[in-house]
Amino acid sequence: MVGGLAALFLFVATLPASAQGPYYELVETVIDPNNDPNWTVSDGHISLKDVNGTYSVEYSWSPPPRTSDSAGFDVNLNIDGKATPNRVYAGIGINSPSGGFSFDKDPAGADVSVPDAAAGGSESRSNSISVHAMPSASYGDDSVIELRIGAYYAYGVTYRYRVSATPVIITPPQQGRLSVTVDCPTDIVVGALPSLNCHLLISGFRRNTADPVEVIVPNMLDQFGNHANGIQVVDLDGAEDVFNWVEPHSWGFFVFACSGPNIGANCYDNMATPGPASIPVIVQQTGLEPVNLLLSFNVVGKGAQLGGLGQEVRIGSRWIASTFINSESGLPDSTTILLDWLSARWTLDPVEGGYVRIHSVWKPNQYLHVENGSLEVGPIRPEWQSAMWQMESSGGGYYVRFRNVWQADTYLNVESGHLASTPIGADWLSADWWLLQ
Repeated sequence: MVGGLAALFLFVATLPASAQGPYYELVETVIDPNNDPNWTVSDGHISLKDVNGTYSVEYSWSPPPRTSDSAGFDVNLNIDGKATPNRVYAGIGINSPSGGFSFDKDPAGADVSVPDAAAGGSESRSNSISVHAMPSASYGDDSVIELRIGAYYAYGVTYRYRVSATPVIITPPQQGRLSVTVDCPTDIVVGALPSLNCHLLISGFRRNTADPVEVIVPNMLDQFGNHANGIQVVDLDGAEDVFNWVEPHSWGFFVFACSGPNIGANCYDNMATPGPASIPVIVQQTGLEPVNLLLSFNVVGKGAQLGGLGQEVRIGSRWIASTFINSESGLPDSTTILLDWLSARWTLDPVEGGYVRIHSVWKPNQYLHVENGSLEVGPIRPEWQSAMWQMESSGGGYYVRFRNVWQADTYLNVESGHLASTPIGADWLSADWWLLQ
């Protein structure tokens, strides 16, 4: 790593002056039809997410070029798997159904094997590979050859190329080469604010043109920049005119590591866990080959030390309407509150392992814990697992449950009418909570 910049994975392809025929032009991109609720398939990205939330896999790849000569081109394949807690084995590969391409790797793919996670935790694995695709010279003018990229034994995307005896002309012609570097810290702390302030530094763009430079983030789940790995990238995707640009142009964006379901910054049910995390990005402008890069981060959780405040929330009961967890009486309970009660405000401070501490805003030295067997609010020691809670999505992802790490079979609930941490039934609405920022 040089200069503290985020690692990037770069792929740039052009048609050189010495290009040799036959020539190949991308004429059709076919996405496999899919009615399986576990799968989402698009050009450059496939997502597998178990409907029960026990594992997930993200597949991504750099787009094959619009044109090529007989020298062929490179395609970068990436795969990220996560067990929460069920193990998963998966792979991404490239092949040629028509036999029109050969590859420099055998197998031409990458896989991950993610072991079972510990109760309440998660395990993640990632892998990548660069494959050179070589078109066959045995196909005649106007033939069509196919390249397919996708998940092992599952869905994928097929790219169809037409063979031509004459060079394929790109209009407008090539006018330079895009170059992109990334200015962004590589470490990101779960739940830490302010968000990382990052920049793409873009050079080599075409000038005196109405064609904008576009930044595409293919794996975004929604308009807020959320990703399945819990990394939220804000203001990165979009298009800008280049009339007033100077080189290098600084394209700013923000990065946040979500600390739990429904907590702050429109994270919804996405949650970052300590370990590696990556975000594919495409930078392009008409007439130039796109630049494909991979933003890579090391996600860090807060460990044994106290501190590192998380998102401030009020924690409301799903079962007893209009009641919120508070310590107004000196004891933890869930009751109706007044809006100005600081005793009903908490920060969910991230802890290494994907856990949180429930930290009082009113009395900053106090936390919810079960160190003495039952639920209390008070000072704690950094190593107390009795003050750590695993947040689990419930009720279709809108509600959460808080499971104690030390007493792993107990959850915060109001089944008795008062707040407690006890074993629960699977259908207890009294153990469901919603978070009000």
